[in-house]
Amino acid sequence: MTVYTEQHKSSLNALVTLFTLDATEIGGATYYFTAMSDNAGGSPFGPQKIVWKTHTYEPMPITLSGAKSVGSGALPKPTLTISNIDGTIFAAVLSLGDLVGAELIVEKTFEQFLDNGLDPNTSAVLPTEIYVVEQKTVHNREIISWTLASYLDRNNVLIPRRQVLRDAFPGISTIRLR
Repeated sequence: MTVYTEQHKSSLNALVTLFTLDATEIGGATYYFTAMSDNAGGSPFGPQKIVWKTHTYEPMPITLSGAKSVGSGALPKPTLTISNIDGTIFAAVLSLGDLVGAELIVEKTFEQFLDNGLDPNTSAVLPTEIYVVEQKTVHNREIISWTLASYLDRNNVLIPRRQVLRDAFPGISTIRLR
């Protein structure tokens, strides 16, 4: 079964949101979180760790707000908010320049497709969202929040990233059309 056929059923399994915060580009590690409200497995003992693509996702009070698909106008600047109560991410924020430049990957799948689900399927995922941490906006005892940017909306990034020259791309002509 695919994620799209599951999505159109009359009774759905739990939708699980998985967050991967990849700070390897800025000298850090990769962190795996899932929202505590997902509670895959329905355990009466509270949120449980989730295994997806062999990675263990820690349950964490985490929210992503303002992420939406737009067809025209400015790209959205979503906000990522993580609990700072247990200090899980605090050391990385201090040592890695507020995590600016880290990549956030958001994947959504249904509970049955998790590694320990009824029908494990790592390719059964809704479209992946990828953002870059642009700026830390709030940091206090309870929460840490960042403003995120789309890959296309980063500062000082031009498209195409590689200059097209005739010696590297022989199909380019010197003829100018008017």
